[in-house]
Amino acid sequence: MDTTADSEKGIAELQRENQQLTEQVRRLVAAENELYRIQSKLDLKLRLYRQLYEVSKQFNATFDLDEVLQIVIQFVLYELNFERCLLLLPTLEGKAFQVQALDGYYTDGEQEALSKFQLSATEPALLPLITRAERIICPSNSDQEALRELGRRFHMAEYAILSLGGKGEEPIGLLIAGNSAEMAGNQERVEAESEAIISLANLANQATTIMKNLRFYQASKRFVPEEFLEFFQKGSIVDIALGDHLSKEMTIMFTDIRSFASISEKMTYQQVFDFVNSYYEQVSPIIRTFKGFIVKYMGDGIMAVFPNRADDALQAAITKQRCVAEYNEHRVKKGDPPIQIGVGLHTGHMMVGVVGEVDRMQGDAISDHVNLASRLEGLTKFYDASIVISSATQQRLLDPSNYKIRYLDKVCVKGKEEVIQLYEVFDGDPPELQMLKMETQADLARAQELYYDKRFVDAQVELFKVLGRNPTDKVAWHFLVQAAQCLKDGVPETWTGETVMITK
Repeated sequence: MDTTADSEKGIAELQRENQQLTEQVRRLVAAENELYRIQSKLDLKLRLYRQLYEVSKQFNATFDLDEVLQIVIQFVLYELNFERCLLLLPTLEGKAFQVQALDGYYTDGEQEALSKFQLSATEPALLPLITRAERIICPSNSDQEALRELGRRFHMAEYAILSLGGKGEEPIGLLIAGNSAEMAGNQERVEAESEAIISLANLANQATTIMKNLRFYQASKRFVPEEFLEFFQKGSIVDIALGDHLSKEMTIMFTDIRSFASISEKMTYQQVFDFVNSYYEQVSPIIRTFKGFIVKYMGDGIMAVFPNRADDALQAAITKQRCVAEYNEHRVKKGDPPIQIGVGLHTGHMMVGVVGEVDRMQGDAISDHVNLASRLEGLTKFYDASIVISSATQQRLLDPSNYKIRYLDKVCVKGKEEVIQLYEVFDGDPPELQMLKMETQADLARAQELYYDKRFVDAQVELFKVLGRNPTDKVAWHFLVQAAQCLKDGVPETWTGETVMITK
């Protein structure tokens, strides 16, 4: 009996110890599982932080908005494992947000619909983003019908909307990530405080910062053109410093609107600004097209340089004249008077650089050649020529015979002792005027040769031939008047025939 009792007692003790060991193992397993869960969560956080760090490096390596948006989308889809992602930016009027970029698993019909999708800036569901919340969360089991209806409009059964702009600020964009009902089970679920949503918020903060910087950078580029940075081999605007300069032979262009004062005096101040900006919108891109860059705007005038070829500048000048002819058609239809522009081109060694002081800098071109180009633009009015170029520019053209060019005059401009040979390029004139100038070009050239040879009567005979065909030719009239003056007053032996300009 004693042996049996001892055995039962021993078995009971072993069972108790076994239960204790089992409980300890269970607790250890539970603790290990918890540690594994915590470790996995920490590993996920660490992985996402590392990925966000890599994203920040990608952001800092670009100045292109489309690239920034693609970086955001790729992170949402492939790192956070949401099925769909939309990025919306404000419309030009600022009254709505429209889809700027999207990616994910969409049907063709959904993609087409989203390409035209807009979300009103006054959408009631977006109000929390502006007033208090950093994000709007709509899980699949949401009981808020307004949010569910909003999701149906951009084809997501569960989603998060994050403001690009910060809490309490006017959004500069919206980031939407989520899943369709069909694919939600295979993707990262939308849950309010999940690591994915927290990482999405961190991503939105980074994207906001870079987009604000890009907006500032793009705004700054309007004052420091990209061509200016390329010219100085600078990576960005922040690399430009006071005193930066480069000296080389270039062609400089001055352009001005004829009779601007008489046109503008009939306008209000607002109309003047609208008119000038409308004109600049037409002609400024032409300069960039032909590899030049605008140094500065001067009221109704433009100073631009062409660092490569004189042909670039001349082709830009001709294209400008043709552009203004088309622009005038629209002006006349609106009841506005047509405008004329004069273009002066000169080629020479000059310095383009950054002038001013530490807190206010601007680009400029400095050289006697710059002043001369400005004088040539002024002479377009005197000779009634749309484009006047110096002999320095004419000699650097790859093939002058590719253009309609006629000799104008030899001139001593105000402030200069050097005599400058001038040419008119009339490729941009109206076709009928081009024809008249071509038909009379040989007669005008003979008249000029006779004039410089002091054979003034013979020169007048040729000039009358020109004016018989083209009565408005101001160049022929100029030489006719000068020949008559020389016949009346006589000329000294040292006379060489240059026209001396007493005004700028």
